[in-house]
Amino acid sequence: MPYTTLDFHPEKGMLPNHVGLIPDGTRRWAKENKISLSEAYINAMQNITYSLDFFFQQGIKAVSIYLSSIQNLRRSSDEIDALFRAEVLLYDAMLPHIAKKFEAKVTTAGKTDLLPDYLQTSINSITYNTSGYSSTRLYLCNAYSPLDEVINALNNSGNTDSFINYLWVPEPLDLVIRTSGANLLSNFLPLQSGYARIYTIDKLFNDASIKDFNNILTDFKNLTRLYGD
Repeated sequence: MPYTTLDFHPEKGMLPNHVGLIPDGTRRWAKENKISLSEAYINAMQNITYSLDFFFQQGIKAVSIYLSSIQNLRRSSDEIDALFRAEVLLYDAMLPHIAKKFEAKVTTAGKTDLLPDYLQTSINSITYNTSGYSSTRLYLCNAYSPLDEVINALNNSGNTDSFINYLWVPEPLDLVIRTSGANLLSNFLPLQSGYARIYTIDKLFNDASIKDFNNILTDFKNLTRLYGD
């Protein structure tokens, strides 16, 4: 669906077409529960999978998830390795079932060349294996920066009139959900979030439940969205 710089917002409707998820709080959850960061991240990837299954079952057509930002790459090597090893399980073992079930095309948004080779291999595999799907879309923001996204889009579009269609995530968000109670986007898809409703959950992501997400969708359906009209 094409968008231009003059009309870049979702159509009005009761159900969000595109949901964004910022799964924050896994490191704190690991400390609170006295388990290793590796175990905590694996648990988070499982919760991401459950969340995706729920959102797609509701009829939502696109989901974007914030796996890591460029800034996250400054963390200690042990922390980053624990995250990326868990992501390999997400890409290799968890997402293929979701992608097949909902015919979801999986795209990774970010500077994947900064990621370790073993993770790039997993990314390339699921990208290739889901390239023929079109019923739903899953965007995984990894080593993501909005500035890098815009620069990449401008370089590939050749002109400013069509650059939005070359964004890594080329469709606007209706709804953004962030866990752990922080009320900021942390550079998560700012162009796409221009007209998105932002909801926060006080729970750390690993404790967030399908009931929490369902409550948000129920509230969202009752909103009147004017988009400046």
